[in-house]
Amino acid sequence: MAGPPAGSAPVRPATMMLRDLLDVTDAFEKSLGASLSVNPTDLDAMQHLIMSGPLSPTELARRLGRSTAATTTSIDRLVALGHATREPNPQDRRGVRVVPSPSRA
Repeated sequence: MAGPPAGSAPVRPATMMLRDLLDVTDAFEKSLGASLSVNPTDLDAMQHLIMSGPLSPTELARRLGRSTAATTTSIDRLVALGHATREPNPQDRRGVRVVPSPSRA
């Protein structure tokens, strides 16, 4: 645990622990993304798919707070890497759902 910079106000232990936790979380996400060969944007999409199950591209875009075009690009990369598939939407025969690959979830 690194201390506060010299000459700065003292930092409470709980604040330092929270900073350490955030640092560890950031390092874990970077390591996981590298291991899966995905960037942070695609890792975020994967997290939504794994937690929620199959989603339409529009719903995934809404949850990510991104445009449908940007989300389609992420989906294309995830499909190419085998992390997800596109399947027909059983409730809308014109639509598709993005499904996380069971071996990757």
